Order: sequence, then C-alpha cells, then structure tokens
Amino acid sequence: MIINEKILKRLVSTLSVDGANLIVPLITLPILTQTLGLSLYGEYLLFLMMGTFLVTIIDFGIGYIGVRKIVDCKSPELKAKIFFQFQSVRCFIFIVVSSLVFTLSQVVSYQLSVLLVCYLLGTLLFSEWYFFAFHKIKQFALLQLSLKISQLIFIIFFIDQNSFNLLIEMTAITQLLIGVIACVLRKGYHPPTMRLSVTVVRAKQALPSFLTVLMPNSFNSLPYLYVGHFSTTGEFAYYAIAHRLTSIIINIQNTITKTIFPLLTKSNYHELKVLFRLNVMIAIPSILVCLLFGNELIKLLTGDENNNPVYLSLLVISSLFVGVTNTLMSGYYFLHGRSNQYGKIVSIISLTSFLYTVPLIYFLDVIGCCLSLVIARLLMMSFSYLPTLQKRQVCES
Repeated sequence: MIINEKILKRLVSTLSVDGANLIVPLITLPILTQTLGLSLYGEYLLFLMMGTFLVTIIDFGIGYIGVRKIVDCKSPELKAKIFFQFQSVRCFIFIVVSSLVFTLSQVVSYQLSVLLVCYLLGTLLFSEWYFFAFHKIKQFALLQLSLKISQLIFIIFFIDQNSFNLLIEMTAITQLLIGVIACVLRKGYHPPTMRLSVTVVRAKQALPSFLTVLMPNSFNSLPYLYVGHFSTTGEFAYYAIAHRLTSIIINIQNTITKTIFPLLTKSNYHELKVLFRLNVMIAIPSILVCLLFGNELIKLLTGDENNNPVYLSLLVISSLFVGVTNTLMSGYYFLHGRSNQYGKIVSIISLTSFLYTVPLIYFLDVIGCCLSLVIARLLMMSFSYLPTLQKRQVCES
C-alpha cells in the first residue's frame, strides 16, 4: 500500500504537467494552423522534431541510469556529486552537437541554427532528470506549467500569419529562460572539481541506456525529418499534425514511466503491473476516440475539410505498442540490469527497420513513413515482450 501511495503522490504532481501538455497543444493547434496555414505549421513541427531528436542525443540515456544511481545513494553530498558528473557528460555532448548544428548552417539558415542551439541549451540547463532523481516533482510541475502557459499566452496575443519566425524564436527563448530559472533554483548544489576520467566512466555507464533510447528515436525521427524536407505531395502537414496529437499520448506514458521508475523494486512484480495498466489505460481510450471520431477531431482542430484521418488512426494504435514497450524497458530490463539485452533488441529492430522504411517511403511517400513507424513500434513491443514471458511466470508462481 505504501508504494501505491508514493506512486499516487508522484503521479498527481507530474500529470498536472501533462494536463498542460495535453491542453496547450489542443488550444494552439487550431490557432496556428488557421493563422499560419497547414504548410507553415508543418514546418514548425519539423523544427520541434529536430530539437527533440537532438535533445535525446544530449540526454544520453542519463534520464534512466542517472536517476537510478542517485535514488540508490543515501548521502546528499554524494548525490550532488553524481548529478554533476552525469551533467558533465551532457555538457560535453551539447558542445559537440551544437558545433555540428553550426557546421550544417549552410544547409539550414544560420538564424535557425542559433535558435536551435538556444533551445538545446535551455533543455540542458533545465535538466528534467534532476527533478525525478531528487524527488522535486512539484517544482518540475510548476516550471513546466509556467513554460506552457507563457507560450500559450504569447501565441494567442502575438502570433499572426506573418509571425512564423517569431514563433520559432519564442519557442527557443522561452525554453532557454525556463532552463536558466531551473539552474538558478539549483544554486545550493555546488559542482565539484571535474575530471575527464570520471566523465568518461559516467559516459560508459550511460551508453547502454542511451542506445536503447536513441535507436527507437531514430526510426521515429529520421524518416519524419526526411519526408518533412523532401516530400512534395502536401500530405506531410496532415502526418505532422497526427504525429503531434499522438505524441501527447506518448509523452504522458513516458512521464508515467519516469515517475514510477525510481520507486520500482526488483522483487515486487505488482509495481510492474501497476505501470503496465496505467500506460494501457492512457492508450486504449485514446485509440477508441481517434478511431471513432478522428476525422471530426482533425477537422475541428484544423478547420480543414480535406484532412486525411488515416495517419491519426495508425499512429494512435501504435501508442499502445509504445506504452507496453516503455513498461518493459524500465520495469524489467533496466530494473534488472538487462539493459544490454534490451539494447541488442532495440539495435536489431532499428537497423532492420530501414529495410522496409526506405521502399515504403519511396513508393508510398508520407503514408509509407507512417506505416514504417507503426511496424517498427509493433516489432519493438513484440520482441521486447518475448524474453519476459519466463520471468513473468516465475513471479506469478
């Protein structure tokens, strides 16, 4: 019962944030699609996807391994030391990624490169994993809520049909400001003298978790970024909007997983079942609503009579696959020290996904991109579940 009380308290705080994550996009989506048009809104979502993918690289899987290391530690001084050691890894990767972004500024504009780096710096300073590691969930909720509300107010009052660049600037600058505020709130923690050897050790510890998080993001983000840049059918905007809507569901599932992960114990299979049920409870109603009313929902949000609901239907079904996979990843593989085993599964699925992704995109364009993502998520869930069958039978006996 104690673990259920802990789970409930943490979920109340974190899901208050996801309430904002759910409501704000639903409010801003119709405003932006009707103000900017579907094409420019699709380009804005492309910027967000690019930022999200690079943030995944900078985080380096520390959101899982770093949280676990700190939660398992009792000394406050040692906890702070571990935090800054893992942060040094993220800082080093940020420098490398930012350098690559500026190097590629010949492909995208220099202004966009600067804004993208500002966005990445904001997420680096914010360090979401810190709040979960040090049980500062209410502080995390308030900061995220402030970010979402400030962005919402700005969009409502200042964005018009000629404000595409201003929208991207606002997104990057507000993320940077909230990162600075979060950094100031951590002023009681003083970084120790850092050694390169320690940073390398922490990077090696986080590497298996990083690969298990990066690989699924590769088959999720890279095809999306490709069709976003090169598709000429005009269908990308519909796919981007469907991807945006279903990402709300997946973000809630990810937050549930991150919230409960520090509380999981190896011997208590009941906790894993709680996590599984919560993720499924999020996915199933969403699937039913989108299958029954998907066309009307997109029409209501975008005002477009010619929308294509097939993208939303396919992607929302795949959110169930993501929820199950996340549960297995954190509640079985990471918890029981099987991250290498999970990493091999992820690597195989991710690398082989290009065998069907390339021809699907070549022959079917945007719909092929969508199908490839659904197939990859289904395979990830299936192959992640198979090794847990024997373990589950032992725990239930």
